[in-house]
Amino acid sequence: MLIYSTGASTPIVSINGPSVVNANEPLRLQGAVLASAAVVTSWSSSAASLDLTSAGVVSTPPASSNLVVNANRLSAGQTYTFTLTANDVVHGVSGFASLTVYVNKPPAGGACTASPSRGFALNTSFAIRFWRTRLRQA
Repeated sequence: MLIYSTGASTPIVSINGPSVVNANEPLRLQGAVLASAAVVTSWSSSAASLDLTSAGVVSTPPASSNLVVNANRLSAGQTYTFTLTANDVVHGVSGFASLTVYVNKPPAGGACTASPSRGFALNTSFAIRFWRTRLRQA
């Protein structure tokens, strides 16, 4: 998370959320704003094609300090930077915070093996081995 200040009475903005998410799960970001006057908040993304004002993309109101991006709206293997901006409507200054999120790729390739390769149900013990995926860690 990066926090920036652009003026003397600048709103202080922060974002809490994961740095890694699965594409099939919603992304939940919690924003917070500390300001001495009324502010208007807005979210933006590094992906121009991601409309954060569309109800099909997000399930939070456009001016909310929180953001929930619906499941299956982010592309696997991509990195997104989300920015929450707070505009102080009295003093004309703004502050913002950004958070970068990586979207995990789904598992691919691999194999499933059984040993022994033949046997009888309820009579033969089988060892089953599945492939593993390496998820990117936060």
